[in-house]
Amino acid sequence: MSTKRIFSILIKCFGILLFIIILNKIDVSSLFKLLNKDIIAPLLITIALLIVSYLFKALRWNLLCKAYDIPISIVFSFRVFLVGTFLGFTTPGRMGELFRAYYLKEQGHSLSKSIFSVVLDRLIDLCFLMVFVIISIVFLELKYGIINQVFKIDSYLPLILLTIGVAGLIAGWFFIKNMSWFLEFKEKLKEYRHAFLSLDLNTADKLLLIIYTLIGLFIGYGLFYYLAVCLNINIGFFDILACAFFVSMIQLLPISILGIGTRDITLIYFFHLNSIGAEWAVLLSAVLLIANVGATLPGMFVFIAHKAKYTNIIDKGSKTE
Repeated sequence: MSTKRIFSILIKCFGILLFIIILNKIDVSSLFKLLNKDIIAPLLITIALLIVSYLFKALRWNLLCKAYDIPISIVFSFRVFLVGTFLGFTTPGRMGELFRAYYLKEQGHSLSKSIFSVVLDRLIDLCFLMVFVIISIVFLELKYGIINQVFKIDSYLPLILLTIGVAGLIAGWFFIKNMSWFLEFKEKLKEYRHAFLSLDLNTADKLLLIIYTLIGLFIGYGLFYYLAVCLNINIGFFDILACAFFVSMIQLLPISILGIGTRDITLIYFFHLNSIGAEWAVLLSAVLLIANVGATLPGMFVFIAHKAKYTNIIDKGSKTE
């Protein structure tokens, strides 16, 4: 095992360590009292709707592939997307995304265009997420005054840390801007820009791209609120929505496995703003995790049905990662 892989695993253990600390701080026995069998039906509904949201994401990816002159059917793109989602949950690194690109390559399509279709598909999700995170920040500031809570008049520590952070970023920029790996990275960005500009999308396709993205987001984040209601957690719709966007953003950090620990601590903070106990936050986090894992089962079944072929593609992808 490479040093890079070992370091990545150790970093992700941070989330597990954080989760252990959280369990040590709460009444674990009360979690089982809060949970009841009535959650089973909503959980199954959530899993089914998450799979539907994957369909809309697959439709979006299908549009991007066609824009790169990669003609694939909707059924094919949905099947590959499901397998990619399953691998994203069960393998380290970016294997879920890489699998989709390398599977297209195995079908005789250009590897660069295949990778660009996957990168752009992911980039669209990130752009929409950042927009909603910014909106959430404005909403939370207006309602709770979070900035005032962080930068208290009687405490200069946050301001000092912010100053050090900004100074560090500026110094870091001057340090790395002429380094060889950074110059190579700039060249890669130019390739991505060229690939993006070469997209052949008409106005109708662009509109469909936005619609598919918004439907997928509405289903995925709406289920956050749905599960909270089913667990009898008394929190406003916009509060839980803002919380859900922040949870997704925090989970982008490679410091946990399946969001364990980081998702919990984020929910605990936002629930605290609404005077809701940490036990409820951990309970909702656990149910969300079960739902997301359950939604990968169709991808697992497809993977098992074509295990030999898919394993070969994964091996090729991992060698070039």
